[in-house]
Amino acid sequence: MLTYVLGFLMVTMAAQAALGWFQIKRMYQAMENLKRAYRNTPNILAAGSAKSGLSFRSGVIVLVVVNDSDEIVDYYEMKGRTVFSKFIQKNDYIGCSVNTAGTFMKRNNEKAAFASALEQIAGKRKTAVCPC
Repeated sequence: MLTYVLGFLMVTMAAQAALGWFQIKRMYQAMENLKRAYRNTPNILAAGSAKSGLSFRSGVIVLVVVNDSDEIVDYYEMKGRTVFSKFIQKNDYIGCSVNTAGTFMKRNNEKAAFASALEQIAGKRKTAVCPC
């Protein structure tokens, strides 16, 4: 009986690993598509993520493209508890200023993921201005 239980656990762990790998592959593919779309522009692509404090709540991954005047050019969000989550474009934030877009967000982990992406953007701008 113990062998069957351990075998079942091994199979479910392998399935979880495989499905997690597909989700990560999907995320990198979405990032590559955005890089390709904005390759010859001065726009900056950043990714931010945040987990919920509770284990049964959904986490959020955000892909943000911002132009030089701090306006959101493109915004994708992956939100969910399972590995079947996909990126969804949020048209509500496109065209908004970076400062005002955070006020429209309702959930705390969505705000935290967006803030994480903004920190990346600030870091990229700092290194782009000073190449020393």
